[in-house]
Amino acid sequence: MEIAPDYKLRDVNADNYCSLFLTGGSSTKSLFDNAEVHNLCISFDRADKIIGAVEFAPVILAKASLLKGIKATSWPTESETLKANGALFAKGITCESGNIITGMGGSDENCTAFTISTSMNL
Repeated sequence: MEIAPDYKLRDVNADNYCSLFLTGGSSTKSLFDNAEVHNLCISFDRADKIIGAVEFAPVILAKASLLKGIKATSWPTESETLKANGALFAKGITCESGNIITGMGGSDENCTAFTISTSMNL
């Protein structure tokens, strides 16, 4: 199977989608400081769309200034980064704050809990 993206991040319009989900994994770290990804997340937040981020991905939301003063969870190794960017780190499998849902991930059970939590908000 091959994935062929047909949109550039800057061309995605939040009005055309009901939600944005950022998956985790160690390669997600390459997006932590990516301005285009931050702008995409901000546009979905401004449109009051559901934004989900799991494992390492909540750091992207924190660095886009979307977690300031709200509870969020992530892979535990990233808790200090979330706090340094204004998030209120919450220990747990998932955390819902307004239109933003974050998850710890890291196992099938944790990812299933995150998926259930996000799907119930769509």
